[in-house]
Amino acid sequence: MVAGCGGTLQTTTAPKVIIDSDYNTMSDDGQLGVMAAQLQAQGKIEVLGITVVSGKSMAEAGVADALKSVERLGVGDRIGVYAGANYALSHDFATIQREIAQFPGGDGYLGAWNSPEPKSDADLVAPPDGFATHTKVQDKSAVDFIVDSVKQHPAR
Repeated sequence: MVAGCGGTLQTTTAPKVIIDSDYNTMSDDGQLGVMAAQLQAQGKIEVLGITVVSGKSMAEAGVADALKSVERLGVGDRIGVYAGANYALSHDFATIQREIAQFPGGDGYLGAWNSPEPKSDADLVAPPDGFATHTKVQDKSAVDFIVDSVKQHPAR
């Protein structure tokens, strides 16, 4: 049963969820991962996967954190991690820089873009308890995973 503003919806299966995040184990995203794994264990949701894009850090670093998170929680065999875009697809970094120069006074937060993009895995900083040892990123891109999942599980 799922409660919402419009009343109660009777369901026979758990709602399907995709977590789309700029994953970081030591912040809100890590807590989200823990809560999602708990709700899945209780049968209240079914996490189809975690898609990771740049935000607080570049996508590669977020993917490394998400992989360690699902491995640590013991759900890496049931919840796949899918890599998304490193940069916004419709609003490039040069445009953001021009906007900051033209409209000063914002907080200036650039997240991942405050530091260079990792050139290899050696440039990544491990989560506090190290990198995932056996959980691997999925071959399918985050975009393809989201599109395929929505097609496979259309809203009713």
